[in-house]
Amino acid sequence: MKIDELAAAYGQMVQIRLLEERISTLYADGAIPGFVHTSPDPEACAVGALVHARGSDVITSTRRGRGHVAAKGMEPRRLLAEVIGKQAGACHGRGGPCTWPTPASERRCWAADRRRRCARPSRSGLR
Repeated sequence: MKIDELAAAYGQMVQIRLLEERISTLYADGAIPGFVHTSPDPEACAVGALVHARGSDVITSTRRGRGHVAAKGMEPRRLLAEVIGKQAGACHGRGGPCTWPTPASERRCWAADRRRRCARPSRSGLR
């Protein structure tokens, strides 16, 4: 990788880390409904796995997939709005802090919490 690509990847990792820290703070303040599994450490895995992904590539994830969705290019503001349950979120606030249902497919991301049995689409084939 070239230096500018490495710098961009590092910037994405920092952005994901800051987003997870913000989510943790909001949860502690009671601003996020339900429960949140934060994921402040695996941002390098998400960015490293997706650094050369094309826009047309489909990705899947299970729990704690926010970093993957962010690394695929979802705007942090929309991602945070989804976690908080706001209409401006990527899935109009329906996915909440743990699940990324199909409307996130605009970035071709299918992430779900396996406890809710939402991972079935990833086993049945995606387009």
